[in-house]
This record gives sequence, structure tokens and C-alpha cells, in this order.
Amino acid sequence: MNDKKFTYITAFSGCGGAAIGLKQAGGEGLLAIEFDPYDKSQNAYQHLVKNFPEMHEKGRILNEDICTISGERIMEITGLKKYQLSLYQSSAPCQGFSASNTKRDANDLRNDLFYESIKHVDVLRPSVALFENVAGMVRGKMRGKFHKIVKALEGLGYKVGSYVLNSSDYGAPQTRPRTWIVAIREGLGEPSVPEFSSKTVSLSDVFPYLDGHMQGQFSRNWIPGTKPISTITKSAGIKVIQDGVPRKPTIDELRVLCTFPEDYIFVGPETKIHQRLGNSVLPLQSRVLGEHLYETIIRPNDVLFQRAEKAVNNAMLLKSDDSKAA
Repeated sequence: MNDKKFTYITAFSGCGGAAIGLKQAGGEGLLAIEFDPYDKSQNAYQHLVKNFPEMHEKGRILNEDICTISGERIMEITGLKKYQLSLYQSSAPCQGFSASNTKRDANDLRNDLFYESIKHVDVLRPSVALFENVAGMVRGKMRGKFHKIVKALEGLGYKVGSYVLNSSDYGAPQTRPRTWIVAIREGLGEPSVPEFSSKTVSLSDVFPYLDGHMQGQFSRNWIPGTKPISTITKSAGIKVIQDGVPRKPTIDELRVLCTFPEDYIFVGPETKIHQRLGNSVLPLQSRVLGEHLYETIIRPNDVLFQRAEKAVNNAMLLKSDDSKAA
């Protein structure tokens, strides 16, 4: 018996951070799309294969260019019909939007990959479309591109809210501000995000033996362990401080700081693993958002749909009984 609460698809899935969080929230993953044209080893895809074997066995992890994957093909693979999908999540490449990219350009072709997911939303019409990217996409020269993305979703009949959320506000031991676009199909409710956690989790809370950290490529100032660690990026510049000595964090420490579960399987050399975690959606953030959207949008509308379906079935039974009586 399937006891999952809702269904979801992830695009630009990376190593599966968003998918893990949505699974933890009670979701059933129907499809993941991940392809890195710059990585011959396809390391992110290999992480998905190892950590979502049930999806891999069904051929539901696609290692293909998203531009070649139509919404109709997704429906064929998953068996979904229009309006049946609960949640579509997408994390298009962030490099073009990132403020750390000194040459960032609004016309960077990577920025247009958002529209490939919008094409999927157009065909599938999920209850919720959830887009994630760096905070820099709503700042400066990128705001125009951001507004075009919002308008495209609104043009499909979605109510759209955008929020810059920090993972530390939801209990992660890492400051990781990200832009989240929450799009709700019209008639199902209003976009919103969960309230912040009442407690900040610090670096020392999860690793009492660490005194603090250094941001590395951004700053060599020491930041005390009483605060969450700074954003972990794909470069290996960040350092933790133990007994007054800076060092690289271990992969297991990075796993905890990025809120990946203990049973998560890493693949490849440490440099690749660090890149995966630095580029990932934190599972905790995805789980909290998934739980909130389930409670506020998905579940209430599922209940209404079930009531309507029951009323239709009862009406059909009554009509059948009346015809027999006649």
C-alpha cells in the first residue's frame, strides 16, 4: 500500500538534496532529471543512482539534457496525467545569477534553462511549482530576468511568491541564503513559506570540538563556533578551526553541516563530493518547505477533490438505482 502523502519531480536534481528533503516530508519521487555538460563522469547523476535505487531501477533518473525532455515524455514515463502531480521542483544552474561571478551577465544562456522547467509546468500543471536559486538572482542586473520568470509562471495561471530564505532560519547549522519561487496553481490557495525556527543551530552545537571557522576564499577572519558556518560553496576554501588550527572540514562534517542523512552514499573523490554538497539544496530546507506546502496547499485540495469525487460517485449510484426502479 502506498502511504506517501504527495508526488514530486525534481529537475536539475544535483546530488538529490531537494529530492531527499521532499521524500522526508512524505513525498514520493516520480522522476529526477540531472545532466552536467561540463562533467564527463556525471558525478551528480551517479549520486542519484546510488541514493535513489528504486527510481533508477524504474528508469526514472534521466541523465539527459533537459532541453530534449518534453513534458509529454515525462507523462509517458511516470504515467501522470495533467493536474495529477503535486509538486515540481527545479534548481536551474546558479552560476549565471551568482553575485560571486564578477562577469555575471543577464544574457548568460544558463539563465534561460529556467524556461525548460516552465515548459514542463505548462504541460504537467502541478499543484505547486517550486524553484530555487541563489539570492543574487533578485539583485542588480538579474532582477529583469527574475521578473520574466515570475511573469512566465503567472501567464500559466499560477499565483507566485518569491522569498530569500536562509537555511539557518530553519534549523540548519549553515547560513545559506537562497531565492525560492513558490508558484501555486490558481484556485488552490496563496503562496507562502513556513515560519522561522525559534532556535539558531550553531557550528558548536553540532560539533562541540570545533572553535569556529574561516570563510576561506571570501575572508580569513575567524568566525566563532557560536554561529552557524558560512555558506559552503563548491570550492574547497572554507576552513574549520579545531584547537586553534584551521583545517579543511571532513566529508562527514560537511554532510552534517549540509543536513544530509547518515545513510547518504557519497560517490567519487573528495573534491567532487565537496562540489556536490556546495551546489546542493539542503535537504532540511526542502523538507520544511515540502511539509508546509503539503499542509497548506496539497492536502486541503486533495481532501476537497476526494469529497467532490465521492459526491459524483454517489450521484451516479443514485441515478443508477432510480433507473433500475423505473
